[in-house]
Amino acid sequence: FVDDPACVTCAFGVCLAAGQRCVDPDTSARRFNDWYCECLSPFQGAGLTGVADCEIDECAAACRTCSGGTCAGRDQDCVDPDTSGGSLSDWVCVCKAPYTGNSTRRASPCSIDECLADQSVCPTCAGDTCSAALQLCTDP
Repeated sequence: FVDDPACVTCAFGVCLAAGQRCVDPDTSARRFNDWYCECLSPFQGAGLTGVADCEIDECAAACRTCSGGTCAGRDQDCVDPDTSGGSLSDWVCVCKAPYTGNSTRRASPCSIDECLADQSVCPTCAGDTCSAALQLCTDP
């Protein structure tokens, strides 16, 4: 058994220093330089013969900084605007149409402009009522 000398260097150097694991898919004596760094969960990514670019979608992953279903529990969409490993706690709950609003790291208070929303999705909305009467609709 001959371990890949590059992975030994990687495991104790490049990958370990980056907080990643070193993977050597073929440890046979005839196969060298096939190692790669792999991100640790909940991060994802791998880098061939170098440090991986780790990413995390805080809307989908389970982690300390993740949304944990906060948005879905309020029937809102969750968006992680920057999934790079260095950008944490930036997920946003976004209200579903016809409602508007968004909040970072918490459920959003949603609002609706009853002058703009269609009556088919909002029974209390004005729809064409005002414009049909040649009037301007305002929703304070």
